[in-house]
Amino acid sequence: MRSVTDARLCARLAATNNPRTPAQFPKQLPPTVTWIACAIIAVTAVSAFIAIELSVLHAGFRDYDEGVYWQSLRAMGRGERLFGTVFASQPPAFYYAMLPYYLVGHSIFALRLGILVFSAAGLAATYVTGRMLAGPVAGLLAAGLLATSSLYIQQGAVLQADAPAAALSVATLAFLAAA
Repeated sequence: MRSVTDARLCARLAATNNPRTPAQFPKQLPPTVTWIACAIIAVTAVSAFIAIELSVLHAGFRDYDEGVYWQSLRAMGRGERLFGTVFASQPPAFYYAMLPYYLVGHSIFALRLGILVFSAAGLAATYVTGRMLAGPVAGLLAAGLLATSSLYIQQGAVLQADAPAAALSVATLAFLAAA
C-alpha cells in the first residue's frame, strides 16, 4: 500500500517539475518503532507516577480532609452506620470502596494505598479509552500525559474522593467506547 502511495506522489511531483527526487523525501519511522517509543514513554511515566506516590504514602499531614475521611472509615470499621453516627461528606460509594483497605491495614497508609490502586486503575482506563477512540499510540500517549499531570500526581495518593471518581469516570468512558 505504501509503495503505491509513494509511486503516486512521485508521479505527481514529476508532473509538477519538482526537482526533488524520491530519495530526498523525509523518511518516516515505521509504525512499530513509533508504537514502541510511545510504549516506553508511557511505561516510564506510569512507573515514575507509582514510584512518586509510593514514596509519599508515609508522609504526614497531606490534606485536612484526609483526617475526616479516616475517622469516618475508622468508625465504620468499628461497625457504626454510615449517615447514622458516622459523618459522611462524600457519597457512600467512596466509603464502601475504601473500607476494605482500612479493614486490612487499619492505617492511613492502607487507605492511601487504596487510593493509589484507584489512581493506577484510572491510568489503565485512560489507556484503554484512548486506544479504543484513536488507536494504541493515542492510548499510550493519554496514559503518559495523565501520569505526568501535576494535579493527578498530587491527588494520586491523598485520601480524598477525587482519584477514585476520576478513575470511575474514565472507566465508564472506556465501557461506552467499547459499546
